[in-house]
Amino acid sequence: LTAAMDGWDELTPEQQGDVHAQCIAMLIDLRNQSRANKDFETADIIRDVLLEGGILLEDGSGGTTWRRAG
Repeated sequence: LTAAMDGWDELTPEQQGDVHAQCIAMLIDLRNQSRANKDFETADIIRDVLLEGGILLEDGSGGTTWRRAG
């Protein structure tokens, strides 16, 4: 992780935003897999961790979307 973060400051704000969005999408996928496996404890932990980071998840008929909380 440290090696991956070494170049963070060299990324443009747009690139940093893309990385954030990709990480959020990966966590949402993991949460959805946990929910499908009825592992609601893990799904809730992922939701709570994202919320602590300022990301609010919204589950709907079209899937899970996210937005910045606040």
